[in-house]
Amino acid sequence: MRRRIWFLLALATAACAEEVIPSFGDLQTPVALAVHQPSGRVLVASQDADELRVFDLESREYLAAPAVSFPLSIPTVPSPRLLVAGERFAFVVSGADGAVGFVDAVVPPGAFGPRSVDDDEGRPVAVFGGLLPTAALPLVSPHHYAEGLGDHALVGGLSLDGTGSRIVVVRPPFEGVEPEVVAELDLPGIGLAGLALEPAFEGDVPDCRAVAIADLGGPGGEGGGIHLGRVRVEADGSVALEAPAERIEVRVEVVLPDGSVEERAAAVRAVEFAPVRPAPDLARAVAADPCVLRSGRLYAILDRAHCGGAAVCPNFAVIDLPSGALATDRRDGGAAAYELPGAPLSLLRIDGPIQVEGAFVDAVVEEDGRPELRSEPAGRIFGLVLVAGSDGSVTFVAGGIGTTLTGPGGRRPSDPAFLLDAENAVPGITSGPVRIDRRATVLPRISFPPEARPRDEEWTAAFEGPLPGLANLGGPANLVGDRFELPASSAQDFVMPLPVLASEDPEEADRLVPLQSTAVEPSCDGFPVVGVEEGGRALRVRRDAPGFSNPPECLEGNVSFAILPPRARPWTLTGSRTGFAGRAPADPGLRQQVRFGRRLLFEFQPPEEAVERGATFRWTTSSGFTFLQVSRSSLLLPASLALYRLGDAQDVRVIVAFSGSDAIAIFDPAVPPTPRSGLDVYR
Repeated sequence: MRRRIWFLLALATAACAEEVIPSFGDLQTPVALAVHQPSGRVLVASQDADELRVFDLESREYLAAPAVSFPLSIPTVPSPRLLVAGERFAFVVSGADGAVGFVDAVVPPGAFGPRSVDDDEGRPVAVFGGLLPTAALPLVSPHHYAEGLGDHALVGGLSLDGTGSRIVVVRPPFEGVEPEVVAELDLPGIGLAGLALEPAFEGDVPDCRAVAIADLGGPGGEGGGIHLGRVRVEADGSVALEAPAERIEVRVEVVLPDGSVEERAAAVRAVEFAPVRPAPDLARAVAADPCVLRSGRLYAILDRAHCGGAAVCPNFAVIDLPSGALATDRRDGGAAAYELPGAPLSLLRIDGPIQVEGAFVDAVVEEDGRPELRSEPAGRIFGLVLVAGSDGSVTFVAGGIGTTLTGPGGRRPSDPAFLLDAENAVPGITSGPVRIDRRATVLPRISFPPEARPRDEEWTAAFEGPLPGLANLGGPANLVGDRFELPASSAQDFVMPLPVLASEDPEEADRLVPLQSTAVEPSCDGFPVVGVEEGGRALRVRRDAPGFSNPPECLEGNVSFAILPPRARPWTLTGSRTGFAGRAPADPGLRQQVRFGRRLLFEFQPPEEAVERGATFRWTTSSGFTFLQVSRSSLLLPASLALYRLGDAQDVRVIVAFSGSDAIAIFDPAVPPTPRSGLDVYR
C-alpha cells in the first residue's frame, strides 16, 4: 500500500519542475549528511529524530528495515547535529550534549546495513568531548593509527564555561579498545564556528596538516577572523594538536548609503582550504618541511555583524596564503570579497581538475593596443568550492588555487579568474541611452574600462536639471539680499538627499536658479552658493557673480527656485540604486568617471552637440558578474553538502541535505542543473 501511495505521488508531481523520485526515507529536518565512500552509502542525520537514515547511491533508494514497510533506522546520540565519515566509521555528534556516537559501516555476515556501535544494554556508545559542538571533520590519515585503523574525528565547539572554544580528536571503538579523546586543545577567547583541514599529502612523509578555525570572536565580541593551527599524526598512530600560531584578520570594504567606503574587520562563520595543485617539486618541498602550508587559498563565509548601516557588504571572501591578504580579482584588480545571495551557510571543496559546462570567466585581452574585457569559456578548474545559501541556492566559486608550492621555500603566484554563469557576463549597457523628455538624436556616450564594476541599475542624466530632491524650494519672497531660507513648512533641506556644493569659485558652486512655470523662460544663470547655514535650512548666495546673467524678469511672475549643478559641471547623474552619483562637465572631450565609493561604475561622456537646459537621458547598466548557481525555489535551507566520487576520480556527485524541505538532492557539478533538469530529489 505504501509503495502505491508513493507511485501516485510521483504521478501527481510529474508536471512540476522538480523531479521527485519515489522513495521512503521519511526524513525529518535533515541537518547533516556524510558519504561513506567505500560502500557508496549516504548517512543522513535528522534533527527531529535520534536516528540516521541510509541512502544507497548505486540503487538510488533508501535502505529498508527488515520490516520492508519502513526505512532503515540507525539509533544514535540525542539530536544528531554533525556527521562525518571515515574509511570505516562514521561519527555522529549530538547537538544536545556534545556526545560523539559511532556507526560501523562494515556489515558482518547476517547483519543488515550499517549499525550503531552499542554497549551491552543496546545503547549507543558515546564519548563526551566537553564542548558545545559547532564543527566536525573526519581525520583520515595516510598513516594508519593502531591496528590499521585510519579513522579519527576532529570535533570543535564552544567551551562549557563560555570563555572560549575547544577542539578534540576522538578515536572510535576498535578491536576491543574503548573509544576515547586522544588529543585536545583549549582556545581561550575564540568563538569557534567552523573548521577546515588542509588536504592530506599522499607521500612517504609525516602527516602534518594545517587546521583553519573560523572565529566569530570572543565573549566580548572582540577578535574574529581565522586562526591557523596544526594537527600531527605520528608514525606510531599518536595524534597531537598544535595551538594556532597565526591569526588572519579578515578586513573588507563596505559601502555606506552615501557612497563612502569603510574598511571593517569581519568575523568568520565557515572556512575551507582550496585544493592543492600538483607541482613538479611539491614532493621534495613537503619532504623538506612536512608542516609546510601547501594549500594556497582559503574561502571564508563572513558573519553579517560587520554590515551595520552598509548598503553593500560582502558576506564571502577569498584569502591568499601564506600572506593572509584578500585575493585579487583578475578582472578588475579589486579584492575578492563578494555579496552572495541569501545567507551563505556552508562550504564544500571539490578537488579538481573539473570542467564545468556553461561556465565562463571574464578576462582582459589586448586588441589593437587597447585593453578590452571579454568572457571566455572557463576550461579546466582546479579550485572549485560550492557555497550553500539560505535561499536554497548552491553557488559555484572557482577562483584558482592561490599560490602554488613549487619547491622548498618557493611559491608561484596565482592568477585567479572567478567563475561566471553567462557568455555575455562582461559588464555593459543593458539598454542604451535614450532621451526621455523629448525626441533627439544627440546622445551621451557610456564606456566601460576593464576596471569598471557597474551595478544592475537604471541611470538618469540631466543637463542643467534640478538636483534630486531640490526643486520647487520656494519663491522670491524667500530670497532676501544674499540669503535664501526655506519656508518654515518645508520638509526639505540642503543636506539630504545630497549636500549642496558651496564654493567661492562661482563656476564650481551649485546654483540657486529661479525657474518659470511658463513655456518660455528667461535666461537665468542663477546665483552661486557660497555657504550652507542653519544646519542646512538656509543658503548664502552671491548675487553679483561676474559673468552670471539674471535679468529682472527672472524674479517676476510664477517663479520657483531649484538647485542646479555648477556651470562648470552642468550634468547631473543619478542612479536608481546607488542614489546620487555626481556632477559632470559639459565638454564632450572629457570623460567623467562615475564612482560609488571607490568602485568605478562607468565613464560618462556628454554629447558632442549642445543640448538645452532640462534635456534628460536614461539608460541601464549590468554588473556582468553573477556566480554560477544551482537553485530550486521549492527546496529550502541546504544545511549540509557532501561529495561522492565514482570510479573515475573526476566523476563526482554532490549530495545536499535540505532541512527546510525534508529532502536530499543529488547533482553532477560538471553539469550544473537547470530549473527543469539535472537535480534528483529524494524524500
